[in-house]
Amino acid sequence: MDQTDGPKRFVIFSRYLPSMGGIETFTDSLAKELSSRGHHVTIVTTDGYGHCDSLGRNEHLAVVRLNSRSMLGGRFPIPLPTPKSEKALKRVMASDPNYVMINARYYLLSQIGAVFSKKLGIRPILLDHSSSYIPSSNPLISKAITIAEHAASKRLTSITGIDFYGVSKKSSAWLSTFSIDSRGEIHNAIDAAEFRKARTETSFRARFAINENAMVVSLVSRLVEGKGAIELIKAAETLQHCDIHFLIAGDGPLAAKASEMTRDLARVHLLGRLQRGDVSALLQESDVFCFPTSYAEGMPTSLLEAGACGNALVVTDTGGTEEIVPDASHGIVLESVKPNDIAKALLRLYDNPDALSQLKAKAANHIESNFSWRKTADSVVRACQQANSASAHR
Repeated sequence: MDQTDGPKRFVIFSRYLPSMGGIETFTDSLAKELSSRGHHVTIVTTDGYGHCDSLGRNEHLAVVRLNSRSMLGGRFPIPLPTPKSEKALKRVMASDPNYVMINARYYLLSQIGAVFSKKLGIRPILLDHSSSYIPSSNPLISKAITIAEHAASKRLTSITGIDFYGVSKKSSAWLSTFSIDSRGEIHNAIDAAEFRKARTETSFRARFAINENAMVVSLVSRLVEGKGAIELIKAAETLQHCDIHFLIAGDGPLAAKASEMTRDLARVHLLGRLQRGDVSALLQESDVFCFPTSYAEGMPTSLLEAGACGNALVVTDTGGTEEIVPDASHGIVLESVKPNDIAKALLRLYDNPDALSQLKAKAANHIESNFSWRKTADSVVRACQQANSASAHR
């Protein structure tokens, strides 16, 4: 960042805490980094409460929560056109912002951000956090998702000029599906040292009487279709003859199914949803983080956290994999999400402790060196400056 440029006022339209997800944690961490530099950040979100309010986090960071209605179990909040929401947006507009950032294409909040930007004459940047359509086993729902994503993207681009970016190379490539050219990548990130320091005193090895020589495979994810928990459990079933324990943290619609599947699997432990400190403790006790996802990932925070804690990474070729696992010395890229392919990859590490140790060390060093919030915030500031430069080609 060019510090001589002086503090700026950023408005970020995004999903946000207390909703839990990659976009939410990305927004929170980015806002903290920008505000620590003296910039003022206002987050406009549809998450948090049933009424509209403005909460000041500190003198440099504020959160405006618009009236909304939760749909699809909270996965798709619908902003409501209430007088309170309109007044709140007018107050943000009156704060004379310099830059606008929008997270994701397909939320209605993103279109509000585009209209907001147009009224102010600001060219926003939009960061896409996906790399495929949201998966569903129901063909009708899949078709509806496809139509809705294309309609939302078309509507968004018709409102105003936007500089689009991807959170990973696959996200940038995915934008071409909607006839959108990406201007580059703004990566997800992690404060690796801070995350490790946040661990609680919880010992999951002690809780489940796992001996120090056993290999622990972890997964931290929502238990939803496409995220890989079910496939990992099926793989674990074929490896019960090995001294490998599987610790799966998360909650969601598939929790009951996962519980039923693991009833007779002594080495598979379901932990439920964990707080951040316990996630850190879990990842620092595990050896391998296995994420056999087929979901529309952009650059999963869980992979960054796992790598930062020294886990060998076993993951599908999804959004972010190219950057986080650039070659075979940094992790294993699964051939598919078939349980047999997952089991084979894990067995390779179980049978070769030296290779496992090398992958663990390489992952930790790579994440620490390349995915900091300092670098990501620099990229955001630079993108906003370029979008609104008088010399920028339009």
